[in-house]
Amino acid sequence: MRKTLLLLIVFLLVACSHEVSLDDQYAANFNVLEGCFTGTYERNGEGANVSLNLAEGNFEGGADKINFPAICEGYYYVSETQITFVNRCLWTADFNWALILDGSYNYLLTDTGFTIMRITEEFEEYYRLKPVACK
Repeated sequence: MRKTLLLLIVFLLVACSHEVSLDDQYAANFNVLEGCFTGTYERNGEGANVSLNLAEGNFEGGADKINFPAICEGYYYVSETQITFVNRCLWTADFNWALILDGSYNYLLTDTGFTIMRITEEFEEYYRLKPVACK
């Protein structure tokens, strides 16, 4: 009986030592989402080429179309399934502010990069990004 109990305790200690905490998973996701990226933005069938640089919780980027999407700069944070952007730029009122990269988005890691997406009743938008060398 004591041998069985001892074996069970040893087994549990070994099994628990290989678990990855949620904090470690978030940190790993944060690191994967760090760097320079280019790709495409799509909203309800219309698209643009985009660049997005993510470094130490800060972001900056742009698009090949004016304010579609409006990326600019700010800070971001990552959770298990979401990335949240806080845009720090001042914007004029001459375009749809829903195009500003701001707020919470779901993300999906892929073999070649990651996709940021937000789906509402009014629109679907996707950033499909791949890593590139930072300039």
